[in-house]
Amino acid sequence: MPSVSFVEAIVLTLLHSLWQGGILAFFAALTVVFTRRCDVRYRYYGLLALLGLFVAGVLLTFYVVWYGGIGLQVTGQMAFIDAHAGVIAALWAGCLLVRLAFIGLELYGLGRLRQVGTSPVEAKWSMSVQRLAYRMGIDRTISLLESAVVRVPMVIGHFKPVVLVPLGLITHLPPNEMEAILIHELAHIRRRDFVINLIVQGVQAVLFFNPAIWWVTHLIGEERENCCDELAVGVAGNRLDYVRTLVQFAERFHGPVKLAQAFPGTGNGLLTRVERLARGRNRQMSKLESLILVILLTLSTWLTTLSYNTHRSSVLPLTTVARQMAAKKQAEAVALRRLQANIP
Repeated sequence: MPSVSFVEAIVLTLLHSLWQGGILAFFAALTVVFTRRCDVRYRYYGLLALLGLFVAGVLLTFYVVWYGGIGLQVTGQMAFIDAHAGVIAALWAGCLLVRLAFIGLELYGLGRLRQVGTSPVEAKWSMSVQRLAYRMGIDRTISLLESAVVRVPMVIGHFKPVVLVPLGLITHLPPNEMEAILIHELAHIRRRDFVINLIVQGVQAVLFFNPAIWWVTHLIGEERENCCDELAVGVAGNRLDYVRTLVQFAERFHGPVKLAQAFPGTGNGLLTRVERLARGRNRQMSKLESLILVILLTLSTWLTTLSYNTHRSSVLPLTTVARQMAAKKQAEAVALRRLQANIP
């Protein structure tokens, strides 16, 4: 049977996730530092594995807190959190519902993009997409549509993926550049990025208050695009033309929705991708990221110490009571023996 209420278990788990997030950020930083010259896929899957371990740790923490009752007796700085657990849980649940609603609206919007303002492309381009998909080991039928709504090429869906390209783009781009774009979008399909991105968005929704989650998921998003870039260059075979295509699309970018896998990327992330493709090395952490990491580790250390002291404060009184009871029993036994010795 659970040792604490469900609400208390949620609040304490959310609190523990902050210092656990500091540990996540620390190992993510190590991954970034020591994979600069490695295959970009190792960095990407390493970050995903760290995020997965973090989520598993949060779930395990909830189980231990709920059934083990850890952290019930809180003092000092924790007193406010303990007294207002219901309010904190309600605020968290409200924000979670809002974020999930936004994800639902995005999914609905993506579904509408398949139908609104779309038209089929020329047969040769549909055949080209299927040929490229076969070369890349994709065993699903890929639909290619022109859209009067989207401003950049993007891929939507997983089971029935659709590649949308802006209306008129095919006729305005050289065939080799258009093919490079299609390969990049097909790379997202091959790697199942739509599903993985949806899961990551779900983790962000649940732990929206945790800065470590935002940083690590940002890194995962960057490395996802880098993986697709490398795959596209490998299939297309011309790195320089691909870089030129990235730069040209920077002027066309107007911010696609988060759940869509869009070409070419945004802002500084695009510049970083171009530099990485040119130099052949993964990027290092920026000064701002290093500063954020120091802050996260400091916060994590403080919360870990606080959690330890809280747990200790709830355990020591129990130990003292046990010792007092043992001493009392021993005294009673001595007194009983003395009494029996005095009886004739």
